[in-house]
Order: sequence, then structure tokens, then C-alpha cells
Amino acid sequence: MVVKCLIVEGNVATRSAMYEHLREFTQSNIAANGKEALEMVWNALTNDEPYDLIFFDVNLSELDGRNILAEIRRLESDSELNTRGHALVALTSEVNVTTEQYRTFRSLADGYLVKPIAKEKLTQHVAVSQIAG
Repeated sequence: MVVKCLIVEGNVATRSAMYEHLREFTQSNIAANGKEALEMVWNALTNDEPYDLIFFDVNLSELDGRNILAEIRRLESDSELNTRGHALVALTSEVNVTTEQYRTFRSLADGYLVKPIAKEKLTQHVAVSQIAG
């Protein structure tokens, strides 16, 4: 089973590094901002090909991580597709997370990674996604 990933990251260097780390294990797509990510998630859901794993930066332009997370969960619910095994992983740097953000991410996200992100941490999430799917 090939894991279908979406990397939502505003920083070009981080986005490229994540793509390089994941490309041998996944079929990955990239979104540079929240609006682009939501379009890609919706298209994947309506084509009955949902993403297995979505990594998203909590500090994106156009839509912040909390709003993206809530909107993706709403889209999943509206699509009525079985998204069991699907995971949303927040990407952040420790200094950026407030208590309120942490609670939101903990309640809606399936995990989080602190930047800089090690390849081993990414592959752990891919492995869990393969088992769950």
C-alpha cells in the first residue's frame, strides 16, 4: 500500500526537505498555503482518494493551523467517506505554540512534530499510517 501524503508548509526549504524525506515511502503532494491545501483535500475527498497523512504547518499564510485543521475535519465529515486511518499531523516550532493552540491541536490533530523535523519522525508517522490504513 502506498501512503498518500499532503505536505502543507509555507517555508520552501522545509517543504522541499520534507518532500525529499518522504518521496521514497509515499506519494506526496505539496501545498504552499492553507487555501491551496483545502482545495487539494476537497478534491481528493470528492474523487474518493483521500490523503492518508497530512502534515501541516500551524503558522501558515491565509489560514492558520487551527482553522485549517477544523476545516479539514469538517470536509471529512461532509464527504461521508471512510477516513479511518487518515491522520493529520501539526508541524510547529516549540516557541510558537500557545496553550490554546496546543489544546486545539491535541483535540483535532492526530499528532504533532516540532521543527526542525527529523526524517525518522516523518517515517514513524508513515509507518503508523500504513498499519492503520
